[in-house]
Amino acid sequence: MLNGDIDLQTPLEMARLAQSDWPNSVFVTIKDATHVTLQTSPCAVAVALGFLEDPVLPDAHVCD
Repeated sequence: MLNGDIDLQTPLEMARLAQSDWPNSVFVTIKDATHVTLQTSPCAVAVALGFLEDPVLPDAHVCD
């Protein structure tokens, strides 16, 4: 899961609750990103494309 740290639509607390529905997921917080992380963060794009190319879960701190 990719979630921006300044996402007003899905604040981090709410996104973390949603993560419980996907126990095999990784929660990646994208610094200075809004709700649409892929439009605001090159790192989010890299994480998403990397997962599509090779579906291995990234480290939760990959975009720190």
